[in-house]
Amino acid sequence: MPNEYNNKVPSTEYHKLPLVIQVLIYFIGYDEMYTLINEHGGQNIYIPKNPSRGKVSNLLSPHSLNVLSEHFGGTYLMLPTLLSVDIQRG
Repeated sequence: MPNEYNNKVPSTEYHKLPLVIQVLIYFIGYDEMYTLINEHGGQNIYIPKNPSRGKVSNLLSPHSLNVLSEHFGGTYLMLPTLLSVDIQRG
């Protein structure tokens, strides 16, 4: 389910971004992805099945937490560093 905030994606060579970044933008939008990568980039982050738990529960909006839990709950996501996003923004 695409996020209504995806139209905020800056001019980026989207196809050159790491796949996990593309997926996060698709599900939670650019701003939330950027917040998540800014805080936890370069880490293997657990996405809990219960959106109110875990490291990201105070970081993202309730909508984004629900979407991440629905699609990735109970798994780990290896987040690239913010550098991989910023390089594409040029």
